[in-house]
Amino acid sequence: MDNKFTYSYSTKQQEVEAIRKKYLPKKESALEQMKKLDNHVTKKVTIIAIAFGIINTLILGIGMCFTMVLGNQFFIKELL
Repeated sequence: MDNKFTYSYSTKQQEVEAIRKKYLPKKESALEQMKKLDNHVTKKVTIIAIAFGIINTLILGIGMCFTMVLGNQFFIKELL
């Protein structure tokens, strides 16, 4: 039976690999690329939706103010 277990441990080899990994360009997996694309698209849509909501809220508030302040001039008054 030649079922022998061999194990070699070298701190120098691990240090070389760590330094090498630090300077090599990192490869993004397909999942990481898809997540980055999804975040990019989602962020733009969120900004647009928030801006749209704020602008419409301001328009609604201005309309309500005009209705309360100038409402007596534009609405038909009851004749009793």
